[in-house]
Amino acid sequence: MHKARKFIILPLKKENAKKEIAEMLKEAKLPYQKIEEELIGNSPIIWITSPEEKKIISFFKKKNMKAFPSNTSIVKLKDKPGEVAKIARILMSSGLEVEDAHLILKSKSTALYGIITNKPAEADRLIQKIVASLQESEDEEEEQPRYEEY
Repeated sequence: MHKARKFIILPLKKENAKKEIAEMLKEAKLPYQKIEEELIGNSPIIWITSPEEKKIISFFKKKNMKAFPSNTSIVKLKDKPGEVAKIARILMSSGLEVEDAHLILKSKSTALYGIITNKPAEADRLIQKIVASLQESEDEEEEQPRYEEY
């Protein structure tokens, strides 16, 4: 048995997505340790933790569902131009190879991106720091008083 890994599936249906995914895995006799649901806007993302990542991803791809493996660093950002490019540049300047960066899902104000690098665990740690830093600078901008000219 392999080490359990956490990865995401985009379900086809929005209602009862977590329950539907769990039932599909049970019916296919695919083992999992945990299933979590997160909403981006009103679209669900299903996080699965399982030692059978490859089999589960293959299973859902055959069902025409998008699946993103555990070596994909997932980052949730404000939906503004250039945000994922900033992160990719910082990762590259830190010595990581960015193999792919793509939009996974988008709502009105938030976008979920997947970034594949040569060192996913290191990329995840760096991305957490970058996103926290971006959030702090946005918070500071909001606190700045705005002056109107007359």
